[in-house]
Amino acid sequence: MAFPPKSQREQGMMLATIISLALIGLFWTYVYSPKGVELADMATRVDTLDARNNQARGEMAGGNVEQITTRFFSKCRIARRRIKGSASWGISIADITRV
Repeated sequence: MAFPPKSQREQGMMLATIISLALIGLFWTYVYSPKGVELADMATRVDTLDARNNQARGEMAGGNVEQITTRFFSKCRIARRRIKGSASWGISIADITRV
């Protein structure tokens, strides 16, 4: 096939090739790349949660359940005080205590 294409069939094939390459570029730019960033963020979050779970398993294996529950309930009390003091958050104590 010589360039520029002479026959109507060759011109149609060239147009189809250009359009398909443009669509691949648009897909890459607007669909594939943002998903890669989202997946990287999610992988970071999963790694962080996994590390926290391993830490919690280690604390539970250590047998200090009383310390853990005391710390948890103190954090709940702090959160309740913050919510009572801040009416601009738009959540209530009932939203937290349902968990």
